[in-house]
Amino acid sequence: MADESKSGVSTAVIVALITVLGGLGTAAIANWDKLTGSHSVTAAAGSQAAAQPGSVNPGASGTGAVRGLGAAQSRALGAETSALDQVTAAIDGAPAPQAATPGATVPPAAPGPTDISGGWHDGDGYLYRIEQQGAQYRYGQFRSGTLVGSGGGIMTGRHFAHTFVSSGMSGSCEGEVATDGKALSGACRSGGQMWPMRAERD
Repeated sequence: MADESKSGVSTAVIVALITVLGGLGTAAIANWDKLTGSHSVTAAAGSQAAAQPGSVNPGASGTGAVRGLGAAQSRALGAETSALDQVTAAIDGAPAPQAATPGATVPPAAPGPTDISGGWHDGDGYLYRIEQQGAQYRYGQFRSGTLVGSGGGIMTGRHFAHTFVSSGMSGSCEGEVATDGKALSGACRSGGQMWPMRAERD
């Protein structure tokens, strides 16, 4: 009988210990995150993700992702605005074009060559037929319908200058055309000789 009483007491003690250990295990499982500190790690990871603008957390809400993209766009817009400000500053710093001074005298354009093409004659009975292209001209000298000389030169405004060959001699002439274009006069040279020349339009 004494052995049976001791056996019953031992069984009750074991059952009580199992019940206590089971309660402690359940409490430990329920508070596992507090005991291991995993909650702090998760919170710290969430804080780091929130501290990085533009990063997309797979577990984050749609609002947080949109807010991150908005921050990236804001930075890009800020960079473009800064570049535009630099261009504007460069334009503002460029020297302004110089305006014409009121009342300033504009030099007149140089006059074009006078047209002397056509028929001419002089006081010695010679006739001249002149052909002109732009500033250059050439002519033939005739006596009684016969070609006795020729020449060619350049017109500069009303001034003419040419070389010639006539009656076995050569030389040069220069002078000016009258303002009405109906006469020309100047001087000719050949060797050591010089003589005046004048011709009028036919």
